[in-house]
Amino acid sequence: MLRGLEEPSIHAALDELGAAGLQDDARFAAAYVHYRAGRGFGPRRIARELETRGVAADLIAAALAGSEYDFAALARDVRRRKFRHDPGSLAERARQTRFLEYRGFDTQQIRHALERTIDDEDF
Repeated sequence: MLRGLEEPSIHAALDELGAAGLQDDARFAAAYVHYRAGRGFGPRRIARELETRGVAADLIAAALAGSEYDFAALARDVRRRKFRHDPGSLAERARQTRFLEYRGFDTQQIRHALERTIDDEDF
């Protein structure tokens, strides 16, 4: 029961909205990926957030695959904006790594972000 509504009523209403083209999980997933990636979040975190919102795994995968974002480049940009300096020690490198993991980037994307220095022209 959700806010006093019976579950069959909820499913019927969602079916009607879907038939009318007003509710579409694939469209929602694509818009959500665009929104969260634009705010500097990686694919792992975005996928977890969509899962908690009840979006099917195949729709999540399709939305992430269809995204225009290069998540490795996004990880570099997020790191540059947050830290503005290269890690000078292993502890600082670990700190930057943990931040990027929290943001939802995978190991390969984090490695790509950390192998570049902030002063690189193509950074």
